[in-house]
Amino acid sequence: LARRTRGVSGARRLFARARARADCGWHVYAAAAALELRAHADAGEARKGAVQALDAALRRFPGAPDLVLHAADTLWRMGETANLRSLLSRALARGGDGEGGEGLV
Repeated sequence: LARRTRGVSGARRLFARARARADCGWHVYAAAAALELRAHADAGEARKGAVQALDAALRRFPGAPDLVLHAADTLWRMGETANLRSLLSRALARGGDGEGGEGLV
């Protein structure tokens, strides 16, 4: 709704407010990535925004296996094989210990 009424910049401001809350979950970041993919006419900008949102989620919630699976699915659908390979390598190396704050790219 925020994107429709206030545009992409309004939706991004709303995302920034939501992410500042202590009870913000990784689903907010996933929704922001989906918004970036759908909101941009330029495919390059859409991919960049989605990868940045997923990267921020993975840094904030490194031990969330559902997030890793969601991010892997999104990267696969986007054709981001290099980022997908990096994500899966780090997730397997981490082995579920919740450590490792490296970014996607």
